[in-house]
Amino acid sequence: MKLVNRRKGCQSVSQNWHAETIRPAMAEDVGRIMMQHPLWTRYGVTQESAKQRVELLLNQGELGLGLRCDGKLAAFAIYGDKTFGDHGYLRLLGVGKMFVGHGLGGALLDLVEKNLGERQIDRLFCLCNLENSGALRFYQNHGYVVVGNLPSWSQPHLDEVILVKRGLA
Repeated sequence: MKLVNRRKGCQSVSQNWHAETIRPAMAEDVGRIMMQHPLWTRYGVTQESAKQRVELLLNQGELGLGLRCDGKLAAFAIYGDKTFGDHGYLRLLGVGKMFVGHGLGGALLDLVEKNLGERQIDRLFCLCNLENSGALRFYQNHGYVVVGNLPSWSQPHLDEVILVKRGLA
């Protein structure tokens, strides 16, 4: 997979990326990426708890996709295909700090949506912390619409919104 950073003012970067299924054995790599972003630590996530949670989710049937560069996990997505009734739910999406801005998040989101669409799942939901304005813009730029507010949903003083994208199938 070839991805190019097309943001204005940024140097274009072209790399060969390899997409693969995230397996429980890769949970530690996912945890490392999560620890690079302070918002996850505000939710009380540690590298060990992230590893355990990802292993549990994958062992319970959640799906995972990752993008690698030179053998290193650069981005990941953990999602379910029947979380909201017969709809999909993007549980986690993360990009390693050194890979942010190279189009990996969008490419990964496209792969998740394509996978769900092929399973005849027409909607994908996700949560986004309101303090993470960059992530909120990212989802909205990819066709997601805010459908609800979740004040202090999982942690006091950490408000979230729920977003949905329709028409995957």
